[in-house]
Amino acid sequence: MEAPIGLRWTGHALIDMGVAAVVLATGNDRPEAVTQTQWEKWMDELERDYHDRLLQKPCSILFTLNAFDNPSWSKKPEERAQKITRTFESARKAAPVLSEACTFFPEHPAVVRAARDLFPMLMGQQQLNFYPNGRSELPLSALALGCVLSLPRVAPIVSGRAMIVGADDWDLLLDLCEHWKEELDRELALLRAGGTWKDRKAPRTRLLKALEEIFGPGQIRRFAAADRLSGVTLYHLSNSGNGPSVDIYTVRPLVNRFLARAEAAKHLPRWKALVQAFWRRPKDGSYEQAIPQGKKKKKAAPLTDDERLQARNDVYEQLPALPDEAAGFIRRIFLRFAQNRVGQRRDFRTEDTDIWPLVELFLTELMPTMTPERIETIRRLADELAQEIHVNNDRRLYRQLMGLASGMDTYHAFRTLLIRAIRERLRRTNQLLLTFDDYLLLFEEGEGFPRADWRLVRDLVRIRVLEQLHQAGFFAEAPELLEESPEEEIEES
Repeated sequence: MEAPIGLRWTGHALIDMGVAAVVLATGNDRPEAVTQTQWEKWMDELERDYHDRLLQKPCSILFTLNAFDNPSWSKKPEERAQKITRTFESARKAAPVLSEACTFFPEHPAVVRAARDLFPMLMGQQQLNFYPNGRSELPLSALALGCVLSLPRVAPIVSGRAMIVGADDWDLLLDLCEHWKEELDRELALLRAGGTWKDRKAPRTRLLKALEEIFGPGQIRRFAAADRLSGVTLYHLSNSGNGPSVDIYTVRPLVNRFLARAEAAKHLPRWKALVQAFWRRPKDGSYEQAIPQGKKKKKAAPLTDDERLQARNDVYEQLPALPDEAAGFIRRIFLRFAQNRVGQRRDFRTEDTDIWPLVELFLTELMPTMTPERIETIRRLADELAQEIHVNNDRRLYRQLMGLASGMDTYHAFRTLLIRAIRERLRRTNQLLLTFDDYLLLFEEGEGFPRADWRLVRDLVRIRVLEQLHQAGFFAEAPELLEESPEEEIEES
């Protein structure tokens, strides 16, 4: 039995994504199983793609144009071929080794010293800044070089930059790379037949869409354990000579756990309805399911598959900011969905589905301050307020609660309307709408001192009240209320 080549995870995103590419391309489940024969076979396949210019687009972003497609070689194709051949000979260990260790696999000798033409985001050749030991360029072994050369086969190009990901759990990294490799392999097959690379945009949407499909019910996840918490970091980078740059986005472990549980059977229809509502068209940013306004009577066609690769989704775009921006997510996504569902807003069409169970999951998974007691108290208060509005046809209370009346954005105004509702209920039925302790639990640190998250609680109450009134048929009896717009507009994402 052939001995392994010595491939392993390193903890460096650029190298490890290449490691994942090699593992998948050689049909293994872990890097330690890759053999020298498998490695050389993969290098042979990869070299052919480089020679045939099939990876020219991703290579120009990852390695700069000078690496394998220097414009000066246009009349000397043999120089380009020689550069590619020499590079892959080094990756096969055919080239003489250097008398120093590899930066990433120090147990292996280096075969090249790489500048930014062979390793993204480094300095140029012969520049000393940021290099160890006072020497220019970075020593790479055959393994490290081969892993970097493998990146174009698993790293999608989105908005003109490469998607490089690092994961706390290498099994999740394998799942992500397998998802993208299958997509890129299909495009590569079309490219060999004369096609072109597909245009992708919106990096956060692309990352979260891939994670959603991995965690979804289609059993795409092959490596990562379902109960394992793992975060993902996206390095959206370009090594272009004209403008090297990188944007970093982090999807925290709690977000991935929420995503996995939202994709479970219990919540899946609601989650799909929520996500579907927030797709935006790539050309003008309008919603895919936008409601025609004014003279625009014709309903827009659904996004095509190619348009979907360029479209962004408000839900996916905001998930990386969680849990820090959880209150904003509730306001911009959940509340906005509820308002559009009943017709209080007319941004887009939604499915007629209650979103509250998904809101409760969100609060439980991502907001530790929202204890089960607080969540239950919010639900109970909202149900009581909805009953007050519906049974008594209290349109004044509805307008004030939903921000349709002027001057209702302050805590004092909100507190006043709740006190009025409590008094009305007490006068009419001799029963309390909520207790003093319940009020403190939801809205105040102490009497007269509002909680920092009182607006969050108000928004949650609004979501639940809208759903309860919709179920009760209240808006069919009072359609004029839907013609009024909230004074406090929900900000755009």
